[in-house]
This record gives sequence, structure tokens and C-alpha cells, in this order.
Amino acid sequence: MKTNKNSIHKRSREPSLILFQDGSTVPRSGVYGVLHTQHHVTLQAHLIQGHAFPCCPRCDGPVMFNLITPIVAESASLRFRLLTRASNA
Repeated sequence: MKTNKNSIHKRSREPSLILFQDGSTVPRSGVYGVLHTQHHVTLQAHLIQGHAFPCCPRCDGPVMFNLITPIVAESASLRFRLLTRASNA
């Protein structure tokens, strides 16, 4: 069976259907969708591998995350920018 390279590439850019819960460890740096039904919030967050997924600062309700865009090559300057952006949010 012949595989279409474009469809494989396209599939790899689709958001992940795997959900991660607040408090668990971020498995891969990237842009994550934030799903939080208590406040009807749908956001995106830039998260860094090895850090914990954040919880809601306003309530104890569960917050779920799904990987939208992974960061392929993480440099020190990119990591610094992500950390700076996260602390300013």
C-alpha cells in the first residue's frame, strides 16, 4: 500500500487527542490547548517539558490540556522566552 507523504505530514500537525490533567508533568514542550469548563475557558498555553501543568488559580475545578503544536528543537533562548512569557501571564 502506497502512503501519501502529505497526509502523514498533515496528520502530525493536528492537535493531540491525548488529554493531560493539571498537576501532572508536561511530557513535551509546546503549545497546549487549555480546557476548563468551570469558567468556560478555552485558551492556549506555552508549556515547558518537565514542568507541571498548571491548575486554575480561581477554583479547584479540573483543568485539562492537549498538545496542539510541539516545539521540535528547543534552544536555551526559546526556553527563556517561554519562561518569561509564562511568568508575565
